[in-house]
Amino acid sequence: MIENFFKKFFSLKKKSLSKILGKHEPRFDDFSKFSKVLGDICKWKYLNSNKMFIYKSIGRILREKNFFEIMALMIALNVNNDFIKKSKNFKIDYEIFKLIKKYRIFYNLNFFKKTINNIIFFNLFMSSYNNENNVEKFNNFFQKNLIKHNMLNDLNPINVLIRKFT
Repeated sequence: MIENFFKKFFSLKKKSLSKILGKHEPRFDDFSKFSKVLGDICKWKYLNSNKMFIYKSIGRILREKNFFEIMALMIALNVNNDFIKKSKNFKIDYEIFKLIKKYRIFYNLNFFKKTINNIIFFNLFMSSYNNENNVEKFNNFFQKNLIKHNMLNDLNPINVLIRKFT
C-alpha cells in the first residue's frame, strides 16, 4: 500500500533525450587546489602510505608550477599529528591560504623554471616525507631558494606559517 502511494505521488519516469542539455566542467580555484593537496599529503603521511601515491601528484604539481599547491607541499611536511587528524578543516585551510596569499609577493616564483630545481625539490620532499629528521633540511632549502632574501627572519612567511599552524 505504501509502495503504491509513493509511486503515485513521487514517481519518476525514464525519458530519453535526443540532445545534450549541458556539459559539466569542474572549476578548481587556487584555494580548492591548495586544500586538496594539503589534505592528500596529510592523509598519506598519517596512513604511512607508500611513496607511489605521491609521485604522480608531485610530478603534476611541479609541471604545472602552481604556487599554492607547492606551498601546500611545504606546509604538509611541517604539520604535527594533531593538525593531520584535522586536515580537512576548511576554516584552518582557508586561514593558511589567506596568509600564503598575503605573503605571495615575497616568493621567488622563477625558481621552478629550471628542471634541476624541480628534481632537487622533488628529492628533498621525498626524503623529508619519509624521515622527519630531514624536514629541517627541506625547510632550509625552501627558505634559501624560494624566498626573496631581503626579508627579516620574523617576517619570513614560512616561519609565520609554522609558528601559527603547527
